[in-house]
Amino acid sequence: PSNAEEISRRLAAIEHQLTENTSATVNIGGSGKTEIINKPTTNNTVIPPQRQPEKLPLLSWFAALIVSLLLLWWVSLAFRNTKFAALPPDYGQTPVKKGKVDYFPYEEGKDSQGRVAEFNIAVLSVEYKWQLGSTYQIKYNDQTITLDSLKSNLEQEGIQKIMENPSEIISVGTASCEGNITAEQSRALERSQQIQLLGKKIFSSTPSVKGYRLLNLGQFQRKDCQANQDSTAYQRSIIIIGVKKQAQGVILDEALRDRLEKKPFADFKLEDYSLGSPDKFKTIPSNL
Repeated sequence: PSNAEEISRRLAAIEHQLTENTSATVNIGGSGKTEIINKPTTNNTVIPPQRQPEKLPLLSWFAALIVSLLLLWWVSLAFRNTKFAALPPDYGQTPVKKGKVDYFPYEEGKDSQGRVAEFNIAVLSVEYKWQLGSTYQIKYNDQTITLDSLKSNLEQEGIQKIMENPSEIISVGTASCEGNITAEQSRALERSQQIQLLGKKIFSSTPSVKGYRLLNLGQFQRKDCQANQDSTAYQRSIIIIGVKKQAQGVILDEALRDRLEKKPFADFKLEDYSLGSPDKFKTIPSNL
């Protein structure tokens, strides 16, 4: 080129050719020499980033572990308490387990005039039963224990605290379905007397307790009864009833019967006992 302006123009033309074509033949310096200039290629292939495996946060793992443990605990508890899994529709108040005592909290009962008293019930578990035919020996699992041993066991279970400051203690006498009804009713009465003697020793230092009563329910008479069937209702159980919040002039027997009929505990039913009918149901104040 003869001057700078022409050189600049040719360089611009070369640049344009480089951007338009993959290759071009360029005349350099007017000398007749040519050179093939290849258009630079740009590889625009984009490699997607590799996805890293997601990592569950530690907190989520911990939460999942807790949920699993709770589920296992719930399942094991359900298996351990299968006896409550399919309760009959007429099943009464569910017990609160306190050691070896099935405790049924206070519920109201009303007499014929609508006057109220509250009653709770404590039943020693099926591990404790009156020895068949006995009024002074207790069957404890496979052992036979005396009433003094029973007193010690009840005190260890904290029966004074469990009963929640009653004003009166009612000792319940029952006998199982074996044997003559008259003999069994007499045996049930003797058992209630023995429980009352026991109760007086246990609750002698409980300031709230002002009186004691007996309740003889007689012989257990459910149709499907078996004398040696420990799972059968409370036919030979040790039963104590607490009384509190008695309205002025309340007829206690009527209020207690109302409580046991309308708000029974577990599968207990007055109709299952020979002395459970309205004309025979009565408590006996203690003369001891």
